[in-house]
Amino acid sequence: MKLLTHSALAVVAMLIVASPLQAEVISMPVPAHVVQAGQEMSESDFYVKDFEVNDVAKANYATEMNQLARMMSNKVLIPGKPVPLNALAIPPAVRKGKSTVVHFVTDGIDIQGTLMPMTDGSTGELIPARNQSSGVTVNALVLADGSLSVSEK
Repeated sequence: MKLLTHSALAVVAMLIVASPLQAEVISMPVPAHVVQAGQEMSESDFYVKDFEVNDVAKANYATEMNQLARMMSNKVLIPGKPVPLNALAIPPAVRKGKSTVVHFVTDGIDIQGTLMPMTDGSTGELIPARNQSSGVTVNALVLADGSLSVSEK
């Protein structure tokens, strides 16, 4: 009976060791200070710390510094704690209430001015923006360079 119990324990131990949830020690970036929700981040906001993690944790947390650079946090990040991937977002290309360059192209002429976005906007998104001089609101296309584009109707 003792032999069977030891054999059974050996089998269980081998299954645990061979488990896909087997832990390993890896270096992961962690915040060096509190990162507020909505804050854009850079590599200087982080340092590397070793953690014992399994495959599930590796799939749900930032494991490389380049995953964090030029991203925005959508929740408060605590110093020294791993960064969940669901806490990361691509920052908007234009921000609500921040005066933004607008291009109006017609007949090969590029007229530039400024508009005030009424919402945050990501590249390729159509957002409402107001001309501060006239008070007219138009729909503008957010461009990758952080400017807006308005075309004729």
